[in-house]
Amino acid sequence: MKTVLFILAFALLSFPTISQNSFDKTFGENGVLLTTYGFHQSLKNFVYILDTLPNEQIMMGGLSGGDIVLAKINNDGTLDDTFGEEGIALYSPPFDYNYLGDFDIQTDNDGRILILGSSVSYGGYDPTTWVVRFNPDGRLDEEFAPFGFEYLEVGQGFGVSEPEAVIVQPDGKFVIAGSAYTSGWSGFVKRYHPSGEPDSTFGINGYLDVEFGTTDQTKLGAVSLLSDGKFMVGGYRLTRLNPDGSTDMTFGNSGLVDPGFQIQSLVIQPDGKILIVGNPGYITKIMRYHSDGTIDLSYGENGQITVQAGAAKRMIEQIILQPNGKLVAVGGITLPEKTYYSPDISTILRFTKDGKLDEDFDGDGIAETDLRAEKSESATCATILPDGKILAGGYVYEQWYRSDFTLMRFVSDEKEDIDPSNEGMDSIEIIVPEKETFLFPNPVIDAATLYYYQPKFGKVSIHLYANDGKLLHTFIKDQFRDEGQHKELLEWPIGVHSGVYLIVVASKDRQIGVTVFHKN
Repeated sequence: MKTVLFILAFALLSFPTISQNSFDKTFGENGVLLTTYGFHQSLKNFVYILDTLPNEQIMMGGLSGGDIVLAKINNDGTLDDTFGEEGIALYSPPFDYNYLGDFDIQTDNDGRILILGSSVSYGGYDPTTWVVRFNPDGRLDEEFAPFGFEYLEVGQGFGVSEPEAVIVQPDGKFVIAGSAYTSGWSGFVKRYHPSGEPDSTFGINGYLDVEFGTTDQTKLGAVSLLSDGKFMVGGYRLTRLNPDGSTDMTFGNSGLVDPGFQIQSLVIQPDGKILIVGNPGYITKIMRYHSDGTIDLSYGENGQITVQAGAAKRMIEQIILQPNGKLVAVGGITLPEKTYYSPDISTILRFTKDGKLDEDFDGDGIAETDLRAEKSESATCATILPDGKILAGGYVYEQWYRSDFTLMRFVSDEKEDIDPSNEGMDSIEIIVPEKETFLFPNPVIDAATLYYYQPKFGKVSIHLYANDGKLLHTFIKDQFRDEGQHKELLEWPIGVHSGVYLIVVASKDRQIGVTVFHKN
């Protein structure tokens, strides 16, 4: 097995930008940080995943040459040298391969980092999807499977599989999802115990084929875990799975919804509504559905948003929700003179809660960057920071064979001057208006009291979500409450780091969300 650790070197460069109004100029140089690796300065480097961590830190996941890289970055852009080797961990799978493919990372309840990856061998016939786990300090977790690494059998044939996402459930089990090739392409979802053993209670021996009701357009593009343990899965169509992997036939038309395009990314709102994005003909299309799969006609124009880039080609890679309900989309734009998609410009868009471009963001709702003139670049991922700012990641080329990691930070209209100390709050008398939902104190350090109104006797569940719709913790589940005003003492779950989250009070007839700020 080959595990390699290197040190990150920062390159801060001057560059032109198309729009700068929303850049956080206290970060990097004018809001942008370009980074390279000492041993990989002549290779291609891409940021693919960003996630917020405790103490306002960021976990960056990307590809550097033939290695997967994890970097733990402080709020000011410097490295946390307690992680890995001087803030960086590079990983190469322990076998010969031609190149690395799609991958995802996720932090589990104990702070360990799961990396779901893929690789194509020179022969092309070996299983290519695999998972590796690192400890919170950036060292390989050799207690997970053999030496921290395990193949995941999901298909046979050239190319074999394209993993899209790994999700950690509140009970510690993890789910992987993607596309696999046997006699043709199909989506797959597979669930494992924390040890890496398949969960036989899900699908068939832990494995489930997802064909989206069609045989010619069957690749899986996105997946999200819902508060009730079900899964929302997007590909050429949208489907909902029960916790055991069976299709939820109460969703859409016999379990399916057809948006008319391949779904690239999806998020779940606190009220259960579903937002999806696709790129048909390189045109951005966003649609919102009710939790039962019917289109939400109040969103955008009759339930959808369409944004064109003139004669250029736009490709959105990811959408994320801000706690105030606004939607952020990131991707790239190819200039009109090219007949093929090869992005020249990074693009970040923000939409209001009702589906309109948000003019409070960069003047027209769209920020675009041209970091190196006439060089390819794109934003590939984003996350919302604890202070509400938007951090986008991607890449920018210098030569055709070499590119840099890119981090861009944008200001936001979120609350940015929150005092997280809670000092002096214990003696304050809280008077909550009748039928209102309220959390105090907020920001939360160790615990807070949630005040809410129950309109009639019935079961109530209270859940904690990340801003991308991932279920992180369930405070109470299916407990009976009388009609009237209630309050619950909620202890902050161990392992859920500083950041901006959503607490959802769910009953049979409604779901109400409250934005919560947590500070370690």
